[in-house]
Amino acid sequence: MPILGLTGGIASGKSTLTTLLAARLQAEVFDSDKYVHGLLEGSEETIDAIAGKFGRDILRATGQIDRARLGAMVFSDPAKRRGLEAIIHPRVRAAWTELALSNRSVPGWLIIDIPLLFETEADLELPAVLLVGSSRETQMRRLTQIRGIKPDRARRMIEAQMDMAPKIVRTTHLIWNDGDLPSLHRQAELCARLLTSP
Repeated sequence: MPILGLTGGIASGKSTLTTLLAARLQAEVFDSDKYVHGLLEGSEETIDAIAGKFGRDILRATGQIDRARLGAMVFSDPAKRRGLEAIIHPRVRAAWTELALSNRSVPGWLIIDIPLLFETEADLELPAVLLVGSSRETQMRRLTQIRGIKPDRARRMIEAQMDMAPKIVRTTHLIWNDGDLPSLHRQAELCARLLTSP
């Protein structure tokens, strides 16, 4: 099974591109964000580890993590963000590594969608990585005008991620998404052809 790591800056179109490529490659997708949401809602071990690190006030009445409260806490404090990542990232890596190993002989593609792929050095374990990027101006516009996020928080969200330049140096394939949706569709089609060409 060919494996492709896929990542991108926030509001760069990563989720849309993943959907477009998965359809064209008939690929199975490991969605790291969905996996993390599952951990925060249903993994007692993970919930206990986060509550132990950040306090029981981080829990909702149901015993699950209050993601909005946790997000506000870690985005405003880099040390707390690193503390959360130390709990979450090893669990995510173990999950996609196990999936890749168990599907090694299965035909078809496996796309591993990891927002912080380079930050966690997952690129060192993947045979190919596709980065979808966009300018900071585009990221800010999409976060504030489309998602309705306040500018200060949008700026912190962008700054919490690695700069685009070192990601570009380390990636195998790059799609630049400062344009409209039809442009991204065309780039996805070209990328799928490139990936499947002999």
